[in-house]
Amino acid sequence: QIIGVGDSRIDVFQCFFYDAQHSVTYLNESSQAVVDSGHRKILAYYGFIDTLDDSYTGHGTHVCGTIAGASANTDKVPADYNGMAPAARLFFTDVGCSAGGMCECTESSCPCSNYFDNQCPQSASSVYMPTDLIRSYFL
Repeated sequence: QIIGVGDSRIDVFQCFFYDAQHSVTYLNESSQAVVDSGHRKILAYYGFIDTLDDSYTGHGTHVCGTIAGASANTDKVPADYNGMAPAARLFFTDVGCSAGGMCECTESSCPCSNYFDNQCPQSASSVYMPTDLIRSYFL
């Protein structure tokens, strides 16, 4: 099972997503293809608006944990809080603007094209959905 999620940031080092054996595959518009690294939870992490945010907070961590979180420590307390589909993997699209100041759109389907200089205003709560999520984005 692969579940596509679009949200702001996910902490890939959190116990419900961490994989000591495989790194996360990070993608952006210039990436040619998804290369499965074998990561146990995250098939790919696509940075849509800006450069990837390395902070450890984000609504995506909460949402993805609820959906598909699976503790790496199966015999410990965190496993009691696994998500609804713990065997599933995630194709995560980071649609949050995380940079200080403003986020400059570089994608071909920029959701902030109506803003001055194609820049999304930065806000801790700003999420800008790609317009092509509606049209077969994950096919």
